[in-house]
This record gives sequence, structure tokens and C-alpha cells, in this order.
Amino acid sequence: MKIHFSITRFKEMLSGVFFLLVVVLILVNIFFRVVLNKPIVGSVELSSVFIIWSVYAVFGVNYQEKKHFSIDLIDKYLTEKIRQKLDIFTDVVIIITMIFCVYYSVSAIERNINVRTSTLGAQVVYVFYLPFLLGCGSMFYYVIKKYMKRFKGHKHNKE
Repeated sequence: MKIHFSITRFKEMLSGVFFLLVVVLILVNIFFRVVLNKPIVGSVELSSVFIIWSVYAVFGVNYQEKKHFSIDLIDKYLTEKIRQKLDIFTDVVIIITMIFCVYYSVSAIERNINVRTSTLGAQVVYVFYLPFLLGCGSMFYYVIKKYMKRFKGHKHNKE
């Protein structure tokens, strides 16, 4: 459980660092643009990269902490049994979606392995596709962890 906790907190801190870098970069660029009249070349592109990494760093954490968007209005009127089945159905849809996302991301990586960003010249694979794949992996991790925990709890309750 401690490994799970530290992975989650590390991902949250990583996301926070990238978000902080966006804010600092924008403020520094404003200073350079307004005061020195020399904007930082590539600052917009770099800000985009930081935002992408910030979002996908916590992709699975949001699921694990039940902070993803959901419609509670319907949930209030369901029985516990139906709610559990709906929860399982939702997780199956998430896993299928993640499989498609990973498959098409790997395909895009293969096609764009030599493509670079326009201003910074960074490889698109590391800038855009890698954080998405890590986010999908994170989502898989938390879904699997949830059912492993349920299975262990169910197994202990029977004994």
C-alpha cells in the first residue's frame, strides 16, 4: 500500500511542478516581452508541453481518488447492487477505451518517430505521445489495483 501511496503522491507533485513551470514561464515571458521587448522564443510551445505533462501526470490519480467527472443525479436513485454493476461496466468501458488509446498512440509513435516540434525541435514522441501513454498506463494501474483490493477483501471475508 505504501508503494501505491508514494506513486500517487509523486504523480501529483510532478503535475504540480509542471503547472508551476507553466506559470513561471508565462510570467518570465511577460517580463521579457514588456520590459526588455524580447519575447522568449518557444515559450508558448514549451508551456503547451508543460500543460500536457501536467494533465497526463495525474490522469489515473483522478480515477483512483474518484475525482473524474460523473453524473451523481442518477446514482442517488440506484440500489447498491445496480450501482456496483454500473461501476464495473464503467471500468470495462475505461479499460476498452485505454486499450484503443494505447494501440493508436503506439501506431502514431511509429509514424511520427522522426517528427519534431516546430520551435523547440523536440521529438513529438516524447513531448505529446509519451505523457499520454504514461497516463493510460496509470489509469490501467489504478483500475487493476481497485479490483485486486476488492478481490482480496472478498477472499478474506469468505475465510
